[in-house]
Amino acid sequence: MRSADDVRPIPVRPQRRGAHRIVRTIGILGRVFVGAGMILLFYTGYLLWGTGVYTKQEQRQATEELARNPIVSQEELSTGNIPAARPAAGAAKLGEPLFTLKIPKIGLETVVIQGIGREELKKGPGHFPDCGTAESGECVSEAKYPGEKGNVALSGHRTTYGAPFFRLNELEKGDVIDFVSGRARYRYRVREQKIVDPVSGFATVEQHGRDEVTLTTCHPRFSAAQRLIVHGDYLGASLISAPAATGGSGEVPSTAKRPVIPADVLLLGSIAAASALGALGLSKRHQLKALYISILIGGAAGLWVGVFPRVLELMPANY
Repeated sequence: MRSADDVRPIPVRPQRRGAHRIVRTIGILGRVFVGAGMILLFYTGYLLWGTGVYTKQEQRQATEELARNPIVSQEELSTGNIPAARPAAGAAKLGEPLFTLKIPKIGLETVVIQGIGREELKKGPGHFPDCGTAESGECVSEAKYPGEKGNVALSGHRTTYGAPFFRLNELEKGDVIDFVSGRARYRYRVREQKIVDPVSGFATVEQHGRDEVTLTTCHPRFSAAQRLIVHGDYLGASLISAPAATGGSGEVPSTAKRPVIPADVLLLGSIAAASALGALGLSKRHQLKALYISILIGGAAGLWVGVFPRVLELMPANY
């Protein structure tokens, strides 16, 4: 029998230098791809959720403002006539709320803002202003308002900042589009839907000798290669009952006037606090993991606040 001393160890072949470099390169590329994937995941979350937080706040404030000061007041309606929802000369500044847009088919109820610039469309769908009075940005040669003869033109986001026009493609001939100002309602009925290039899309918001509404947004979703256009014909104006939330007086309940802390601030603050407390409570064994988590959270917050908004500014205003 052979003794244990006679057993020779099996020689291990040394790994070639070239193979070691390949393995190391693959490992580095893997980390790069994982990091890129995390950034894309954070960016997608910012587009679909983060931008909507700002819009929700602005819409709440705009709703309160319209409840207090609608363009069409109760005094004007008491005369028996329903005037057009046109603000007084010089009264509608860029970024200010005008009236409410309601499209029952797609469950949309949102405040329309004056102007279609980047900052205006962050607050909600924008009304094309008149070039003769517009302070800056895109405009039309002759702006019309609900209830007036001519083309009432609006533009809105389809994928970001609340995506009010996300389901605009679902509208069909005969569907109803309403504008509401105070107790006055101006009704339009969808005539057609079409897809055009960006240049033709802008031409559709000019006047064409018809009493109509034109809604525009980017197409397809998550792209700005084309424009989705919806046209509707004007049917007429009517009166609706006073909103229950205001009790018919135009005053907003005091509970609605309380300031609200932005949800993204609360979320990031809570995560940061929990991470700090967790890192303090971890043993030395898990300190490296705590460091990675802290870097991940800090990096995500930095991207969310400092980088993603700058990237979004490079995209079309109604993306």
